[in-house]
Amino acid sequence: MFPMIGNGIIPRAAWTSVGPAKPCHPMDGVSLITFHHDGDPGGFYEDKLWETAAYLERIRAYHVQKAFEDIGYHYAIDRAGFVWQLRPVQYRGEHVRNGLDAKHQLHKWNDHNVGVVVLGNFMLQSPTDAQKARICTFGAWLRKQYHLPIAQVKVHQELVTTECPGVQMRPYMDHVRTKALI
Repeated sequence: MFPMIGNGIIPRAAWTSVGPAKPCHPMDGVSLITFHHDGDPGGFYEDKLWETAAYLERIRAYHVQKAFEDIGYHYAIDRAGFVWQLRPVQYRGEHVRNGLDAKHQLHKWNDHNVGVVVLGNFMLQSPTDAQKARICTFGAWLRKQYHLPIAQVKVHQELVTTECPGVQMRPYMDHVRTKALI
């Protein structure tokens, strides 16, 4: 079993000893939480901790190759429902590109935004029951930590044009927010 820190989170040191590729920008407060899927074209179906650790390292290496400072997300929820610490929350993430809102105002969406990736490609597969349960409990914990109303919990496609978090996850996220389960 991997070690855990507060709220049952597997620390970053459990899956990588590699630090950021570049200096990270400070987060400077949290006002938004955004849920994603990883969108790997082949999906991700593994639920063993060591396989998840290797997968997260591949995501980190891919993000660094794309000139990110580090892995773009702050947390991951794996197929077994475990939460993994990715990028420390004191650093701004790189999980939503800048874009225009409905009023055509430019937003730097990563500012003050905690990124949570739920592992899998939810265009191809469905979140597991364990992931769904953890989305609710961990999302509620994050909201409480940062004193955020439920309106400040979003999915990626609510901020910019994208398929993320996929057709299998978006309805679930709408449901948990409507029913205040998160």
